[in-house]
Amino acid sequence: MHRSDPGEASAARFRYLWFGQAVSQLGDYVALFAIPFYVFDQITDDPAWFGRIFFAETIPAVIFGLSSGILLDRWRRKRVMIATDLIRAALFAALAALADGRVEGGVWAVAVLSFLLGTAAAGFTSALYAYVPALVSRADLTQANARLRVTQQLFFILGPALSGVIIAAFGFPLAFMVNASTFVISALTLLPLPPDRASGQPDPGGYRKGTMEGIRFIWEQPLLRYVTIGAFMTNFLNSYVEAVLVLLSDTVFGVSDAQGISYVYAAFGLGGVLGALTAKRATKRFGLGRTFVLGMFVWGLGIEVATFTSEYLVALAVFAIAGFGLPWVVVAHTTTRQVVTPARILGRVTAASSAVVLGALPIGALLLTSIASGAGVVLVARIVPALLLATGVYLVFTPLWRESDETIDLTALEVDALAPGAE
Repeated sequence: MHRSDPGEASAARFRYLWFGQAVSQLGDYVALFAIPFYVFDQITDDPAWFGRIFFAETIPAVIFGLSSGILLDRWRRKRVMIATDLIRAALFAALAALADGRVEGGVWAVAVLSFLLGTAAAGFTSALYAYVPALVSRADLTQANARLRVTQQLFFILGPALSGVIIAAFGFPLAFMVNASTFVISALTLLPLPPDRASGQPDPGGYRKGTMEGIRFIWEQPLLRYVTIGAFMTNFLNSYVEAVLVLLSDTVFGVSDAQGISYVYAAFGLGGVLGALTAKRATKRFGLGRTFVLGMFVWGLGIEVATFTSEYLVALAVFAIAGFGLPWVVVAHTTTRQVVTPARILGRVTAASSAVVLGALPIGALLLTSIASGAGVVLVARIVPALLLATGVYLVFTPLWRESDETIDLTALEVDALAPGAE
């Protein structure tokens, strides 16, 4: 009797997951442009509200990230992903109703919906990366994470452009409904996938103890501690760049029109695609830890150089180089966490890590933009990359970079290595 290759079955299951995420990520980046442009075009041009909405969308990763970890280890992660997909579909349908006037509400309604969307997204993301090891072997984790990142970076380029076309031709309600439909498609692609083996019985220590276990494990495990510090600083810089990119384009590159600024986003996204495509090869050549640190250096140095660049075309090239480094950081960070964490606590470690790392986004955006209002946008844009580069230098002298018994070397793993979910 013919038996299917476990590796082929694993690849087929991952393709279902990948396709669903590709569709929903396209919707994410349609919304990346549609929501702020809707606020600007229909409600207010007060810059403070853009910061508040960004804060509302990103703060749930901190508020709910820690407490959701133990739930991910108690519940079926597949069910969590399906539920949060459907919740996000309903919320974008509510935004469509708001946009076409069927539901009354102003900027506060957008902020509340953004908060709820961020909450659902935080739960989905933690469940996703805790679920991936149930689908692929340890040897294929880097490739799986890199593939997810490639898709994300690709739609970072295409999503805002598609959003602009839909809004211009059909208006905001259809743009929001298109996004809602992408989450329904994502939920449907998850249905054929198997339940993950990591979901099981509650720990006898109780909810609070279980929640803190993820934090404690990250702190006590040297590789996770250092990689989390580096990822936090990477996002700290990223939060500021996203918040003031329009201002930087105007004050540094001399570009203030929408089309010119969109090319800066596109260059950044293109560099990210190339970085994601090379992430697996980089980890094989350099190892996970060194790939992570090198990605930090490329990202930080690229932004630092960009702040001294006045030529627009040169700035586009520099932003593409900076964007190249970010996927190396993300893929190496995610794979390191998945490999070194025991399956029974992978959910809470993933959630705790996400809470800390994603927490840099709202914290950085509010803190750094407040400082920039007095010290200047460009000065802060030069100081923060320098802090990131200093962190990278520090990590060079830790086990994350050094060759030691603790260094992760996925290149030595065979396809039939320890099955995911085993301890």
